Amino acid sequence: MEKTICVFGDSVARWAYDELGWWVARLRKDIEDSENYDVFIYNQSIPWDNSKKLLKRFQAEYGPRTPQIIIFAIWKNDSQYVWTKNNPIISIEQFQNNLEELISQAIKFDFVENIIFVGLAQVNESKVSPIPWLTNTFADNDNITKYDLVIRDICNKFGLPYIELINLINEKDLDEEDWLHLNSQGHNKIFMKVKEYLAESWIV
Repeated sequence: MEKTICVFGDSVARWAYDELGWWVARLRKDIEDSENYDVFIYNQSIPWDNSKKLLKRFQAEYGPRTPQIIIFAIWKNDSQYVWTKNNPIISIEQFQNNLEELISQAIKFDFVENIIFVGLAQVNESKVSPIPWLTNTFADNDNITKYDLVIRDICNKFGLPYIELINLINEKDLDEEDWLHLNSQGHNKIFMKVKEYLAESWIV
């Protein structure tokens, strides 16, 4: 039986400093190498995307694909803030509303069988406060943890799988170019974690 997987995320899922391919590319290659020709992966992630931007494009992009599996991997962009924590890119309340609306839109279609959320990972605070190429935008692990808890709580509320990264990814997994994205080791960790879940759940 054919299955289509759509991954919606940001730069960690679509672009980063990894010569072997980010974690979604690794997952696709692994499925291709296993000669599982009934599974198709579409990476519909966009660098610098956040939950608000994703909502604007979500229905138009996932509807035509008719995916059986949707993986949300919206990372740290929502949790970043400009100058002070009182000025987040996306407020934590809006973040929660956006994720719930994404779920609501996804379950309207009968072809969607599984909705999976990949959690957030921590950063090296000393290197990204502020983020070097933005100067007025900051990332810190306290905020990342709070937003990650929102993802976990929403998954519990809707009975959806949550793949935790907060204790999986550490400083050694971050790329030293910016300390915000992942290196090959970090991408491989996420790939293995997602692959393990898909296999154990008999999804792929």
